[in-house]
Amino acid sequence: MPPAPPAPPAPTPITVGYGATYSATGPAANNLTLWGLGADTITGGDTDTVSLSGGLDTISLHDRANISITGGNDNVAVHDNASITIYGGGNTVSMHDNGSLTINDARTETDSFTGAVLFGDNISAHNGSTINLNYTLNLGASDIVTVGWNGAFSSGNPTTVNNVNIVNAAKGDVITFAARWST
Repeated sequence: MPPAPPAPPAPTPITVGYGATYSATGPAANNLTLWGLGADTITGGDTDTVSLSGGLDTISLHDRANISITGGNDNVAVHDNASITIYGGGNTVSMHDNGSLTINDARTETDSFTGAVLFGDNISAHNGSTINLNYTLNLGASDIVTVGWNGAFSSGNPTTVNNVNIVNAAKGDVITFAARWST
């Protein structure tokens, strides 16, 4: 019996620049690997891997998407079995069934900061999803800050939400805590 043919080479990632639009439909939309620089609009299909930096992205993919974004203020819509990790806040995410979403939003304020810091994402998940929200604020010394968590969340059952809110204070900080999640 002859030896098996060699495996096909891995697809070359598609790289798009800042503010680019990439749209694929039909079979050509499946199994893509895309890299981008932010403010991108990506439309694809099934089993796509998308890695973007810079935030301000709009992504629409179907099943088994694997998405990693550095930078917040993103709009993401996926169907079933998606895995999404976003570093940055202010996102709108819509997932269907059995998805995984992690948002890591860490911020730092310098010494003598006066003002408000608001964390929040708008999330809609259907059934069987797991959502991890990690919000961290690191303060310098002598800050006067109001910290708020304000986002919207809706889901079907069973969806698991893990929410970790951390404020690391320094000497002389005055902290007021404001609104929580709305559902």
